[in-house]
Amino acid sequence: MDKFVKEKTDSIVGILFGLAYGLSIRAANELEIVRPYFGEMTMGFIFLSPTVIGILTTYFRGDLSVIKRIVLPWIPCTIMLIVIMLIGLEGSICVIMGLPVFLVMSSIGGLFGYWIKGKINRLSFFVILLLPNIMGYTENQFSDPADYRLVETKIIIDAPVRTVWENIVSVKKIQPQEHSFDLVHFLGFPKPVEAILKDEKVGAVRIAKFEGGLEFREAILDIKELERIEFGIKADPSQIPLSTLDKHVTIGGRYFDTLRGKYEIVPTGENQVLLVLSSEYRISTRFNFYSSLWTDFIMRSIQNYILKIIRNRSALPKT
Repeated sequence: MDKFVKEKTDSIVGILFGLAYGLSIRAANELEIVRPYFGEMTMGFIFLSPTVIGILTTYFRGDLSVIKRIVLPWIPCTIMLIVIMLIGLEGSICVIMGLPVFLVMSSIGGLFGYWIKGKINRLSFFVILLLPNIMGYTENQFSDPADYRLVETKIIIDAPVRTVWENIVSVKKIQPQEHSFDLVHFLGFPKPVEAILKDEKVGAVRIAKFEGGLEFREAILDIKELERIEFGIKADPSQIPLSTLDKHVTIGGRYFDTLRGKYEIVPTGENQVLLVLSSEYRISTRFNFYSSLWTDFIMRSIQNYILKIIRNRSALPKT
């Protein structure tokens, strides 16, 4: 009985140490004096801080199975992410994007923390606790790397070319019954509302509106009636309500921006077309190799959502 109580106590202590470390290091990033030297959008925070959380979770434990070394660190990491979301330090989008990394890296830390127990001195252990800060400081000596990416989506529409064209040049206000469930909207990305183009010529401006006051000014760069329309995309981050998007995924901000969009209509048969929607965007994080997986998925989901609405509006009734 005493052994069981001790194991449970050790587990709780490890979880609390890991949770306290994670919350304190994230809260510290909100201090102006700390932000230039560390920051939450660094490899140090995203990859090393959950590793240290895992180390703290298992370092103080006695006998612990491999499975528990892997899984136990998930508890403080998950609680930490929920807490920082509830108190407004992060939005649900960033929490979902960060969760897989936190779980994997905390498991690695859990295995490592159990392995180094009794093998290192206090100074070495203290250095391990500082590793996220050291790496974050080093990263901040360099500018954010920019990755320019292109996402292309397609859909077959059983409709005349002109009907499809009229539904892409300007998109009439989307009615509630036209909307459907989509994961990216569930995560917090606004749904499209309408798009207005008053003059079909190069230089004209198409206004695309989304829920939450999000608005894009799309200057026409190339247009050929019934074939294609290409536009540059501009969003003013200062005009986007703080409640609309998480600060780390604000369009036109430091880390993310949409640059161009293009519709192409390719006739594939009588009253049938292939509609292609492509977009170019910029992602600028210390971990573009990971964040681009999410941004590609999000952009593709948003584009497919818009294409489905256009298809539903354009398609000829089935006989």
